[in-house]
Amino acid sequence: MFKNVKKEDVVTVLTELGETVNIDMKMGDLKQKLLTNKEYLEDAQFVQDFLISTVENRKIEEENYKQIEENRKQEEENSKQEEKIRREETQRRVEREHELELARIRATRNDENISPPPSVTSNGDGDISLDKLIKGVEILTIPVLRKTESWNLFFDSLERPYKHKKVPEEFQAEILLKLLGDKASNVLVYIKEEDLKDYAKVKALILKEFEPTPQACLENFRKAKRNSGETHIQFVSRLTSTWEYYCKLRKVEDYESLKELIISDKLFQALDNDTASHICLKQGEKWLRPQELAKECDIYFGAKQKSFDEPRNDFRRTFSSEKYVPPHQRREISRRDNGILKGKEGFVCGRLLHLARECPDKRKRSEFVPKQNDKNPHKNSNKNRSANQEAVVTKVDSSHLQSESVQNLVTPLKKINIYIHSKEIEAIIDTDLNRPFVIDT
Repeated sequence: MFKNVKKEDVVTVLTELGETVNIDMKMGDLKQKLLTNKEYLEDAQFVQDFLISTVENRKIEEENYKQIEENRKQEEENSKQEEKIRREETQRRVEREHELELARIRATRNDENISPPPSVTSNGDGDISLDKLIKGVEILTIPVLRKTESWNLFFDSLERPYKHKKVPEEFQAEILLKLLGDKASNVLVYIKEEDLKDYAKVKALILKEFEPTPQACLENFRKAKRNSGETHIQFVSRLTSTWEYYCKLRKVEDYESLKELIISDKLFQALDNDTASHICLKQGEKWLRPQELAKECDIYFGAKQKSFDEPRNDFRRTFSSEKYVPPHQRREISRRDNGILKGKEGFVCGRLLHLARECPDKRKRSEFVPKQNDKNPHKNSNKNRSANQEAVVTKVDSSHLQSESVQNLVTPLKKINIYIHSKEIEAIIDTDLNRPFVIDT
């Protein structure tokens, strides 16, 4: 019964049975107190099982604590090892930078001593200097890319002159670094001296440093435009190279993979910004197949409690056969509801039940203006029409203007015929001035 039992186990059992004990008591006294306990005398099997379970729980806790301590020590050891590796890498990088600086100084001194440039032998035509070879390759190569584009296009245009000029392998990496110019400074810090003449390793390091992500490559393909002075054949060649490079980054080599990639890209393009950001983090450098991508989107919609009825991707352009109308020229389309036009407001009375041309108030205001006796005012130009009692009436709805006192103050227009260069013209006289003055013709 007391096999593998410690003092704290007996103390725990006695405490649960209602006995008052102390950890400082001797083991023999604790056992005697347990054997003479009332609960033990009534049901000894229950107390024995309880003591066994207490011992097992204590062992499990000790094992867990031991495992936690081992994990903590292992983590500390790993942290120390990582810190040591980090310090060694920093030291190696500093030494490499120092060596590169010394190499630059030596190269500068050699240039000051006017050392002859190395020569490369061509196809039996004699010796060609390395500078001439660099110039020949540079003429046949596109300029170094300044924006995030397909670097494979640059390397394709570079490797063709290599084959055409039959440039030796030991000079290919040097010519590449020469063409890169300032961009090569970042590469020279990390590359080893023995790899400076290895074109394949230099190319891989440059691609790792500057190549765009697959998504950026796809966006460049979609937004590509023909440059000024670029022929359509050159534009198609650039598009082809960009698409092939995108497929290479996505590791697409057969028709089925290409079909799934196009479907996944289309689905990704239709996503809203939040879901697209989540998918980018989820897929990482790889890309999800259509079914996997759709499943992830549905899971994300369920987690965020988004509705599938909401319009998606409001900020992306949609194409339509209708003519494009700028926003400042667009008009709201009025809809009829029980024969009443909505959104149209009469500017005469301000009510919504009719248009301005059908407003009854407009007919009331027209009564203030006497009609002309002559239907065609331009028919008799020689006749003096100053006798017609025409007055200026405002179109503003005001009770003040409709009063009799105000209507008496409204003076009729005074017209006169004048001659300018022997041509008779009808004019209006401003009656508010002391002297008559023509204000309109």
